[in-house]
Amino acid sequence: MDLVRAGGGHPLQALSAIHGLKCLMPLGALPPSEDILLMEEDVRVQLSPIKGSITVPAGETIPWGVSRIQAPVAWGWTTGSGVNIGVIDTGIQSSHPDLQGNYAGGYNTINPGRSPEDDNGHGTHVAGTIAATATGRGVIGVAATARLYGIKVLDAQGSGYVSNVIEGIQWCLDHGMQVINMSLSTPENVRSLELAVKAAYEAGILVVAAAGNRGKQKSVEYPAKYPWCIAVGAMTRQNKVASFSSRGQELDLLAPGMNILSTYAGSTYRYLSGTSMAAPHVTGVAALVWSIHPSPTPHAVALAMKASAERLKGLPWTAQGAGLVRADRAVRAVPASRTGEDPYPEARGKQELA
Repeated sequence: MDLVRAGGGHPLQALSAIHGLKCLMPLGALPPSEDILLMEEDVRVQLSPIKGSITVPAGETIPWGVSRIQAPVAWGWTTGSGVNIGVIDTGIQSSHPDLQGNYAGGYNTINPGRSPEDDNGHGTHVAGTIAATATGRGVIGVAATARLYGIKVLDAQGSGYVSNVIEGIQWCLDHGMQVINMSLSTPENVRSLELAVKAAYEAGILVVAAAGNRGKQKSVEYPAKYPWCIAVGAMTRQNKVASFSSRGQELDLLAPGMNILSTYAGSTYRYLSGTSMAAPHVTGVAALVWSIHPSPTPHAVALAMKASAERLKGLPWTAQGAGLVRADRAVRAVPASRTGEDPYPEARGKQELA
């Protein structure tokens, strides 16, 4: 901090996960020093979901994506009890009828003195797919008894900075999260973000991230592109890759991401599309695996999901990774995955580190 002040800067926030410091100062203002590994400009992160209609489910509904990954079958073994999930997003509406039973707290990195309530809707939608609880109305999530923590890193417009995301990861490290969901992305490779994601992985946290909505080959975005993340693409009801879903060798898994019904701000429900909607299906499955095998490593959980994934016909591995995540198979696959063998050696790149 003394170096920053000496250079005319203003320290804002210590980022211990990366041994870093968030500060206000011109790039290049500090002279070279052996105490500084790198100095980067803060980069904006922006959501880009495809919005659909608002609806009111008739009674209790299992969304098509939750059914397609066979989560109801997996509920015969577990519903995710005891697993802490950090949703790094726009926050979560803690009072939503389908979420209040599983909501356990959180943190606001944008305004630390305020609650992490969702003023956008995106984070609440993501949280519902992960762990909306059975209430006799509304929707049910993949891991309906897991604990949800809302880490608000994006504002009401779905925009924020990478530094806020890093603060969110730091909070997850400090508060015992086992799985992190990041349904957000940026096309820019920010070294400090990679260091934070790696720190989470090395601390035993499984990180799941949306691959991005660029819809092209070699277009997987960050943080999903890092080897310390599970990168998730989106599929349709017709078992096709969604046109918007980013593709590339970094893709790990596919999950439903088109017209996904889930909880939304204002105690409502909305259909949204995007890889943002696909990632929480995988996060929910990871919670199911974790709850039934309480001491696996992130590597073992990732391999369990990939080893048990359903390969979709006619799709190259750059479009689907190991395939469609399957909850019913994944909860029974952890012991076999502990061998460390990747069942899909042709899908290399970052996957061998997943």
